[in-house]
Amino acid sequence: MRTRDTAARIARAGEAPADQVDVHLDALRERQRILFNQKAADMAVLLGTDALTPPPSDLDIFGAQLEYLLRLATHPRLDIRLTPIVHAPDRPFTLTRTHNTTLAVIHTRRSTLWFHRREELDNLSRDIDRARASALSPDDTITHITDTLQRLRAENDHNTAYDLVRAG
Repeated sequence: MRTRDTAARIARAGEAPADQVDVHLDALRERQRILFNQKAADMAVLLGTDALTPPPSDLDIFGAQLEYLLRLATHPRLDIRLTPIVHAPDRPFTLTRTHNTTLAVIHTRRSTLWFHRREELDNLSRDIDRARASALSPDDTITHITDTLQRLRAENDHNTAYDLVRAG
């Protein structure tokens, strides 16, 4: 659910080895393309509220990421919700349920972990249930992301105007 710039920044910060960043980014984009083109796949994204805290740098990339999340929120099979960080799982993961099996994938900085044991999947399912129970509604999530984006733009406009006055 990342823009290419956001994914690149995270990959270069250690998510992927330096010589594999471009391959990593291509794989992320391809996975997103495949998921969004699935006709029978419903997806839920639970974001910790700390995901809306602007980084000290790269505010343009952060703003583009917020705009991207707002565009994704209009996808008919995607449910994006903000959840308090205290109820969010301790690391990002993907839980996939099909009629044949359930499995989970956790991506760490240097590896990918696949879970298939029932007790592991049950724990991850409980994490999802807790996060979803405390999450904002989809409409409130969109409002919160929109408000964050507007504040970011207002701060950026103020800082730009201030810089022009100081320089002039």
